[in-house]
Amino acid sequence: MGLFGTDAEAAAGRVLQIPLSFSVGKNQPLQTSRYKCDAQPASLRKLLPKGVFGVNYINAGDISLAGVVVENNTQVFTNVISASGARYVASHYEWWEEHGEVSFSDVENPKTSLKCKEIQ
Repeated sequence: MGLFGTDAEAAAGRVLQIPLSFSVGKNQPLQTSRYKCDAQPASLRKLLPKGVFGVNYINAGDISLAGVVVENNTQVFTNVISASGARYVASHYEWWEEHGEVSFSDVENPKTSLKCKEIQ
């Protein structure tokens, strides 16, 4: 997977290329976390990759981004203010991470959310 894109997206020329130079690892600006999500609600689960999947996070000063594949396309989520955890939004989707657990939701249907857990 590229910085914010799948191998298929890279082959199709649809990957965002950002010329950055930094190390990858713990406490570094670029980190990748792997998640596994619950099966329900199915309406949200079908939007994310099957099985365990990776999410790329970039933290650079006041800017924090998360690259999440939604409906087979990488969405670049940006961090927004939250009372707790790290809340990211892209289009009408929300990716809210706190203590290794994520809530994925469609803000057009705020009553349902999908729970995901970080896999170490």
